[in-house]
Amino acid sequence: MLRRVCAPLVRPLVRYSHISGNQVRPGVAIELEGKLYRVVKSQSVKPGKGVAYMQAELRDIVSGTKINRRFRSSESVKKAPLTKDQPFQFLYQDGNKLVLMQPDTFEQIEVSTELLSDKQMLALNEGMTVLLQIVEGVPLWLNMPEFVTLGVESVVAVGGGNKEATLVNGKTILVPGTIDAGDSVKISSETGLFVEKM
Repeated sequence: MLRRVCAPLVRPLVRYSHISGNQVRPGVAIELEGKLYRVVKSQSVKPGKGVAYMQAELRDIVSGTKINRRFRSSESVKKAPLTKDQPFQFLYQDGNKLVLMQPDTFEQIEVSTELLSDKQMLALNEGMTVLLQIVEGVPLWLNMPEFVTLGVESVVAVGGGNKEATLVNGKTILVPGTIDAGDSVKISSETGLFVEKM
């Protein structure tokens, strides 16, 4: 039975822990003014005058809206109590949705492709295991293995000693000229770049 993530798959949030403003880091989920945000980026800023602060880019996990916010190191911030990331099997992509299956219950769910960067989408392959963090029925993030090995279906020379390789997942990446159809390559899921021939 296929469904979108809309009903809680984990126990609802019952309480928040608190962290200081300088602990607001990417991947952390925090609560501000009744809304839950995921920290997308953060940077420590030390002005010539005044107090150091953390400049953060936050994304509302419900609406997807991004905001920028400064946190002083002395500021107390509500951190959402997260559970361990849950393993899911990636089945296939349907437009801007990724269809995942819970391996124990075989229940299928849909999540947005926005949980992954364009680079990560290059490494995504049907059947692979991914880790999903869900809070109050809302997926916060999806983590992939650091490196992925994929087969090469075809190659086209593009000059400079390189080739453009079409992988088994239909994506194309730049590879060295020594790579041929039928080879397997290791790519970084973070950068989407070729690492080595397997």
